[in-house]
Amino acid sequence: MLAAIALAAGSNAHAQQILSLDDAVARALARNHDIRIEREIVDASSARAGGAFGDYDPQLHIELGSWHRSDPATSLFSGAPAGKVASAQNGFITAVSLTQLFRSGAVASVSASLERDTTTSTYTLFTPAYVSSLGVDIRQPLLRSRAIDPT
Repeated sequence: MLAAIALAAGSNAHAQQILSLDDAVARALARNHDIRIEREIVDASSARAGGAFGDYDPQLHIELGSWHRSDPATSLFSGAPAGKVASAQNGFITAVSLTQLFRSGAVASVSASLERDTTTSTYTLFTPAYVSSLGVDIRQPLLRSRAIDPT
């Protein structure tokens, strides 16, 4: 009997732990699944709100293209080389642009392009011809709350 009391006292002392109020609240909350789910919902909402600002990331656009065209002669002055029915045109273009949307609704864009055109026409003075362009564009909507931009 004395051994059973000593054993019970030893296990009872081992089972008791001193906890602060913060530790007790943390343990209770860790075992409450409803609170854990609500915390995950708050974290997911925060991630979605942060993702909504992705519309304001700068966008880089790169375009490459080429073409070949040969139109049949429709007049005596078509410029086709001797022995050919029509002149041929070839071209290559490359363009780059960087666009930034701001929270005020303004959009700023910088673009550049380079184009190379060649032709077999006898009326063309320079072949190949190079055409380049550089542009800066800033737009600010003046009528706010009119759903001009999807953002």
